[in-house]
Amino acid sequence: MKSLIIASSVDRAGLRDASRVFLPEAAQLARPWATAREMSWFVDCVAFERKSMSAWRLRRYLADRLAGLADDIGPTVSLVAFLCHGWSTGIQFGFHLAHIERLAKLLARLAVRDGLFRVVLYCCKNADGPEDGPEEIGPATDGGFADLLRDQLSLCGIEAQVDAHKTSGHATQNPHVVRFDPGCGIGGSWLVKPQSLLWSRWCARLHAEHDMLRYRYPLMSRAEIAGALTD
Repeated sequence: MKSLIIASSVDRAGLRDASRVFLPEAAQLARPWATAREMSWFVDCVAFERKSMSAWRLRRYLADRLAGLADDIGPTVSLVAFLCHGWSTGIQFGFHLAHIERLAKLLARLAVRDGLFRVVLYCCKNADGPEDGPEEIGPATDGGFADLLRDQLSLCGIEAQVDAHKTSGHATQNPHVVRFDPGCGIGGSWLVKPQSLLWSRWCARLHAEHDMLRYRYPLMSRAEIAGALTD
């Protein structure tokens, strides 16, 4: 199993976002370990020098890196993780709603064809919809960055699952995770519903320093996550 980690590597002015969060969490993701299914991770890590780079330059840089990687390894990647700032309308690397189709086509060149392709957006608010809705999930997550990325990957013929945060919060510890299942659809649904019976344990596990659940859950089904929280 091959995974690709894409992380912001330069702190924003007045912050230590990359050095204290994105890069350390990317390093944790890149550690060799086995999942519950005994699959090893082989990781290509892409870091971004983003000082003085405009959105279009960041977008072109990422596009060139992904295209070059696809030329080298072909459709062999099972999971892609983004660690950066995000919004309902885009991510820090210059890709916004208007560029979803382009990003999906770039990722589709890397995606495995004989299994599920997973994308995890460890970014703020990518699961939120661009407009407020009465529901917390489903229609209220439809039309956002994560939802449209899943839809476009499906249109590229990729069986893709996208996990993303609906709120702002820590890159890997934010418990408000929405999963967008394979196939075009209307929004996504909670991995663990807020205020449900498993919610407090889910939050505690994601915040525990040496707990690997926050890196493992993209590879787990909802049933497997619930089982891990009740063991």
